[in-house]
Amino acid sequence: MNKKTFKTLATGAAITLATVGASTVSADTQYGIVLNRVTGEWQTVNRTTGEIVKSEPNGTYSTYDEANAGLSSWLETQASTVETPVATERPAAETTAVETAKTAAEVQSEVDAQQAVVDVIAQDATNAQADADAANQDVTTAQADVDTATQAVEDAEANAANATPENIAANQADQAANLADQEANATETDQVNAEIASQTQTVADTQTAVDTAQAEKDQADANVIAKEADVKAAEDALSGTGLAEAQATLDQATKDVATATTTVDTATKAVDTAKKADAERDAKIKDAQTDVAVKTDAVDTAKAKLTAAQDAAKRTSDTVTKATDAVAVAKKALESVGKPQNIYEAINAEIADKTGAIYFKDKTADLTAKMAEFKRLIDANQDQEAQDYAEKNLLGAMLKAYIDAPSQEFVKALVGETAFNKTYTLQNGKLVLSKEDYTALNIAFASQLNAFRKISGFEPINKVTEYSVEQGLKAIDAWNEFANRPENADLYGSELRHRGFGEVEKVTSAYNENIYPTGGFRKSSMTFTELNTLFAYNMLGFAFSDAHANWGHYYNLLQGSNIMMGLYQNNVGGAYFTHGFSDKESNDDIVIYSQTTAAVVQAHKEELEKAKADIEAYKTLLKNDLTYIKLMQDAANFDNQLRDKYNRTGSVTDVEYAQRDALSQKVTDYEKEHNIVVPEVDSNIIHSSRVIPSGYGTYTVVETDDSGNLRLAKNYYGNYIIDVLVDQHYQSDLDYVQNKLNKAQALHDTIKDKLVVQSDLATLQANLTQAQANLTAAQTASDSAKAELTKASSDYATALEAKTAAEKTLADATATPLQTQVAENNLRLATIALQNAEARKADAQKAVDNFSADLATKKAALDTAKADLAQAQATATAKAEALDTAKAELVKQQATLDSLNKDKDALLAEKDRLVEEAKALATELKGYLEAPAILANAQATLTEKQAALTEAQAKAETAQEKLETITAKLAAEESKLAELQAEYNKLKDLEDKAKDNVIATLPDGTVIAVPKDAPTAVEKPAVDVDAIKQALDKGQDVTVVDGKVVVASPQAGVTVTPRGITYSRVERAKTLPNTGEQTSLLALAGVAVLSSLGFAVTKRKRRG
Repeated sequence: MNKKTFKTLATGAAITLATVGASTVSADTQYGIVLNRVTGEWQTVNRTTGEIVKSEPNGTYSTYDEANAGLSSWLETQASTVETPVATERPAAETTAVETAKTAAEVQSEVDAQQAVVDVIAQDATNAQADADAANQDVTTAQADVDTATQAVEDAEANAANATPENIAANQADQAANLADQEANATETDQVNAEIASQTQTVADTQTAVDTAQAEKDQADANVIAKEADVKAAEDALSGTGLAEAQATLDQATKDVATATTTVDTATKAVDTAKKADAERDAKIKDAQTDVAVKTDAVDTAKAKLTAAQDAAKRTSDTVTKATDAVAVAKKALESVGKPQNIYEAINAEIADKTGAIYFKDKTADLTAKMAEFKRLIDANQDQEAQDYAEKNLLGAMLKAYIDAPSQEFVKALVGETAFNKTYTLQNGKLVLSKEDYTALNIAFASQLNAFRKISGFEPINKVTEYSVEQGLKAIDAWNEFANRPENADLYGSELRHRGFGEVEKVTSAYNENIYPTGGFRKSSMTFTELNTLFAYNMLGFAFSDAHANWGHYYNLLQGSNIMMGLYQNNVGGAYFTHGFSDKESNDDIVIYSQTTAAVVQAHKEELEKAKADIEAYKTLLKNDLTYIKLMQDAANFDNQLRDKYNRTGSVTDVEYAQRDALSQKVTDYEKEHNIVVPEVDSNIIHSSRVIPSGYGTYTVVETDDSGNLRLAKNYYGNYIIDVLVDQHYQSDLDYVQNKLNKAQALHDTIKDKLVVQSDLATLQANLTQAQANLTAAQTASDSAKAELTKASSDYATALEAKTAAEKTLADATATPLQTQVAENNLRLATIALQNAEARKADAQKAVDNFSADLATKKAALDTAKADLAQAQATATAKAEALDTAKAELVKQQATLDSLNKDKDALLAEKDRLVEEAKALATELKGYLEAPAILANAQATLTEKQAALTEAQAKAETAQEKLETITAKLAAEESKLAELQAEYNKLKDLEDKAKDNVIATLPDGTVIAVPKDAPTAVEKPAVDVDAIKQALDKGQDVTVVDGKVVVASPQAGVTVTPRGITYSRVERAKTLPNTGEQTSLLALAGVAVLSSLGFAVTKRKRRG
């Protein structure tokens, strides 16, 4: 068909032009590929024009997916060879596209293609439904997992709450009780098993007795019957009758012998079988006993490990507790530096403070540097400059630091709240201090003086003792007495100066004094803080305003460890003073305040240890240098000889003196030449350095042996004389140092238990770090011990369970009765029965033979038979009684055995209970000891399961959305398929009718069938399609009137809406195309005819 020009069909069928707006349809939506079911070809169709642009053989593609892939590839090839036009915006204009008439075959192809699409989407929907169902099931499973994990967390939390030391201790106590119960059960079980073994044998023996009694009774009864037959046979023999009966009795006896013989054979075989069975029983018992022994050893081992693990767990737990306490103590010590609560914590803080920072705080470094400058000026003899510098830079700053709030809080801790808050009432203008008041003031003074010493670079040695307090109060009394004498009462302190010191010296051990005159007090009362401030101020005055005294007051403050401050008053004033007191001679003083007692003790200990070590080293040196000893020995002995001569004669020659001096010089020269250092224990002790004394006789410290070599001489006790001489030489030195140590030790003993001496903050931090490390190590050891305890508990329960099972196996093997004894007894009884049967047969034979005997013999036989019968009857009666007795005994013994077996069963049940209890306790203990890990794992699992649930819910939601999307798409495609199927049905119907009719479409879209012989309409002029396209490309309005193209330009900026266009199939069916033609009367007549014939149908046009 010509694609440029469409003519009106001669049949009058209207060709509808579908008009659309300017199109920007892309190539991939403009083209489609379908399988033509009529031709079998794959056809690529332009959806806009309906043109088939390409046809390919049926075998080119096997599925629509392959066909669409081929289409995409073809479109890409086309795009690479055709220049893509640049789109420009322009007002919308009408575009007319031609919708070609479709055949039923073409629509069938579309139906098939759409059916394939529906099938694919339906399968996608099925898959999506399966995916959604699976995702929902995953959500259900994940929710169940979350519920389980949540419950596990709750259980773990409950377990952690129960994992208290008390519950763990209770569990271990229960384990110990379980162990004791197990031991008791084992002991009782062993006892019952032994009793059962014994009783089983007793029952077996009793059963044997019953069997024997029964057999003997049966034989006795049989013998009675035989004897009765013998009597009857004898009687019959006398009467001449009954031979046949006697013969029958003989025959029966013969059969009984044969039967008894068979029974013996059977019993003999049974004995062999029983022996084999008993051998197997013994083997099983031995195996079971061996297994029980092995399992018992395992239980004992496990029990020992459990006990050891319990001990280790307790020990390490105690260690953790102690380590935890140590950490707390170390933390408190570190945190309490500068924040003490009592005197001992305060002293500890001072010991840790090496710089005076407790008082001077952030000014410590600055004040230390300025104190160094002050000392430098003094050493340079710049006295006034030093005083001026100190008064300007030190005095005020230090006083301010001493009395600020933090420092006063520290002083409060030192002296106690009661003393710190004390207010002193003046009596007649005079201050009267109690011993407690004086002690508290001097503790504060000693602490502040020690801080002064620290920034001066000196050790904080100032202390307060009971003795120094006593001395200080005596000094106050001595000065007050002197200052208030009539001749002195009205003299100022500056006038009295040091005149009262002599009185102080009389009653105390004071060795220096500082005086600072005062005009007296103008108040009626004073607080501790006020007086402490005056003490501090006067101390600083003594130190820094002392150029006039050549710094004597300054040095007095720093001389000695017992510097105490006090004051005296008279009518016109008084003075503050300090005194230095000597230590108490005896070792019974009591320290009240000191930072250095421990250090002093340690120093004296080290001094003593060093002295001893030096002396021992000197001994070694001497014993390794006999020449040196020989020189000292010669010098000492010669000197002793001269002394002796002088004592005897009263004269010594100069030559002899020269000889003595020469020998002494040799010793000195030898010491210098060989760098021999003689120990000096204490510089305060002065004596000869020669260990071989002079003037006390002759000494033989070294001697000559038979070969002429020197050797060390020994005393009567076998000791080297040189060792004895050295020890004697230095004994007084060591005693002196030991005495100093003893005195320091005695002083320190009064305070050492209340102090935790630390060196500094770094040490405190190190102690805390070490304590924390110890705690970590202890915790690690405890965790390891707990893990071992958990394992030991589990191992013990497992070993116990195995032992119990082995004991049950042994019990079952032992419970199997012995068979040999019974079988042998049965054989014995069968043999006896055979013997009795043979005897009865012999008697029966005699009875038969008796029928042919003479009368006398027959009578004798009768008498014998009757006697034998009586005996047999008596025997039978006795055997019956014996049987009854044996049965009664069997019942009794069996009852005892049954009772023992019940006891055994009860013990086994108890053993099972104890095993289960042990396992439960082990599980409980494991839960307690691993509670944190169990809870952490449960929480981690819950988090994991919650994340999995969230993921599953997200996937389920996605799957549901996908299902809904595909379901909607399937519904849409199924709707398209239904429309195509309906269209196909209509076209097929029309094509079937077209065999005898011409099919035409009216302007209103109605499709009609006109008989082929109907009159035709006049041919209409052709429509120029190219002209329409050109106009549309220019955005112009196009109308076709009488076959001619009428073009109208749209108003600028106005969008032209194409007339007659609609996207609704319903509206299009109602709207006639504007062709500019008059309605054909013939066509209308045709419509009327067709309507009357029922051939008219409505065709619903479908957009491509």
